[in-house]
Amino acid sequence: ITSQSKAKTRFKTKRIKELVAEMDSLEDRREDCIFPFLSRLFQEFHAHQAHFRAAVRCLSELDALLSLAVASQGLAGSACRAELLPYSAPDAPSILELRGCRHPVAAARMGNSFVPNDTLLNVEGLPRVLVVTGPNMGGKSTVLRQTCIAVIMAQLGCRVNADSCRLCPIDRIFTRIGSYDMLLEGKSTLLTELEETAAVLAHATPRSLAVLDELGRGTSTFDGAAIASAVLDELSERIGCLVLFATHYHPVSREAAR
Repeated sequence: ITSQSKAKTRFKTKRIKELVAEMDSLEDRREDCIFPFLSRLFQEFHAHQAHFRAAVRCLSELDALLSLAVASQGLAGSACRAELLPYSAPDAPSILELRGCRHPVAAARMGNSFVPNDTLLNVEGLPRVLVVTGPNMGGKSTVLRQTCIAVIMAQLGCRVNADSCRLCPIDRIFTRIGSYDMLLEGKSTLLTELEETAAVLAHATPRSLAVLDELGRGTSTFDGAAIASAVLDELSERIGCLVLFATHYHPVSREAAR
């Protein structure tokens, strides 16, 4: 008897004990054989680490290029190579011209029913700010997201899901999208919105793209419209960056139109 409980009893015969001891001995011998081999292997690897590092860099670059090629081939509808433009002056703001732009994922799922959009910021005499308004489920957030995706894909060197794309290099993309709170941190929906918006105002430059979706939804209509209007004015007047601003507040839309 080797062990015993209320439910069961374990037995080992003399032969089983001999086999277990033999197995333990063989496992020890195996470890003794493997250790020197692994030691030599690691030494060889360390001696040639420069070659392995170079191989990893080459494979990483190849993997990135193949990923760009696969992503470009899988785009639904028109796809184009972006034209990156130089800045007209050292302190000049960026420009963005997207014509017939599509959201890569939505367009692939919806096919021909997806309606492409133009996004023109700071081109052809148009302002740097575009205020998007409309009913729920009208596609406001999709326009914002597809513009961000297009800029990222363009600056990666990937094809863009659009008829044409022209832009000056954009240094950073700032987003304030969605509505959520952080209960464990004691932050309400409004506080979360304001903290993220404050980060945009603190770090955006004239060559940034700021994307804000329904700012102020976490509070009353009157206060939310005031916050949205003040932030929009700060982005357009003081910072001067490219702005996509989706809102339900009609006073903000009317003020932006003026």
